[in-house]
Amino acid sequence: MQRQSYVCIGRLLKPVGTGGELKTEIEDIYWDDFIGTSHMFVKIMGNYVPYFIEDIRETNHLLVKIEDIDNPEQASSLGLHEIYLREKDLTSQVYMRQREKWDLEGFTLCDKGEPVGIIETIENHPGQIMAVILYKNQKKHIPLADQLILDIDPESRMLNMDLPQGILEI
Repeated sequence: MQRQSYVCIGRLLKPVGTGGELKTEIEDIYWDDFIGTSHMFVKIMGNYVPYFIEDIRETNHLLVKIEDIDNPEQASSLGLHEIYLREKDLTSQVYMRQREKWDLEGFTLCDKGEPVGIIETIENHPGQIMAVILYKNQKKHIPLADQLILDIDPESRMLNMDLPQGILEI
């Protein structure tokens, strides 16, 4: 049996109102997947516990009503917990583009066709995914922004980018 893989997509914050709704934060790239799902998972004591979503509504904040959570006291027990979806349930185009970037480790990074270095690791930084390369004996962080990527060739393991001027300067 294959082990289930879960992705943290946001977090439950605090109860709002008297009906058991929870103020919620969802990372932008998972927004479509979260809005389109009927359930989510909350990690409790090392286990991913499923919760069915009764309603999602937007006010000044995103509010989520979970089935069988009907008052602030019940809702507060879930407050400040991270929200997960199963990786196999993430289907939005935004997520798929981001996921593709995690597979670039070991690729040769090129600037307009000229090899610059091998991608040693991929790191998640606030707001963006970065490739780490060794360039002239120094580690350089290169943002893997869609607008900078010209081409990804999985066969030759090449990532061709249009790097901003000065990004490689020491």
